[in-house]
Amino acid sequence: MLINNVFLTKNYYFFAHDYHFFLIVNFLAFKLVVKNKTNSTKNKSIFINRTTYYLTNLILCCMNSNKKTIVLGASNNPERYSFLAVEKLKKHHHTVIAVGNKLGNIGDTPIVTGFPAEQGVDTVTLYLNPALQEQYYQYILSLKPKRIIFNPGTENAALSELAKANDIAALEACTLVLLGSGQY
Repeated sequence: MLINNVFLTKNYYFFAHDYHFFLIVNFLAFKLVVKNKTNSTKNKSIFINRTTYYLTNLILCCMNSNKKTIVLGASNNPERYSFLAVEKLKKHHHTVIAVGNKLGNIGDTPIVTGFPAEQGVDTVTLYLNPALQEQYYQYILSLKPKRIIFNPGTENAALSELAKANDIAALEACTLVLLGSGQY
């Protein structure tokens, strides 16, 4: 169903530019129906709807899976948002590197200090105030992440400009909300 350039299916919303995605999923569902040789029209319709739903979920799961994330400002204090973010990222099957100012653990994720060398980083999510971020500018840029998430209270115009100058997306958002709403 198309409403204001947004397609609605079960629990997911797709913008009009993702229409080709729908065409592919529906084509695959139709091919499965033909192979299944379901006789009645009602059964075909039910089969197509269920197949489309499961294929959509499967493809979305594959598309959104395992974004390697560095949590900068990680803490082993369960009351801190960085602690919750590490747990929720792990729950969503993302690779997490927790970087903090003290060694420790968040569940089975070790908190490391310093500037760990990493490759293939998708996201750096910040839990440090702007004054403490300065020492990490070159480190963050050297990781060449696709994006930096400035969680509430970490907004930093200088780092945001540096990121944009290096073709890194700078988002002022909440990692927990992005994960919870399926937008991560």
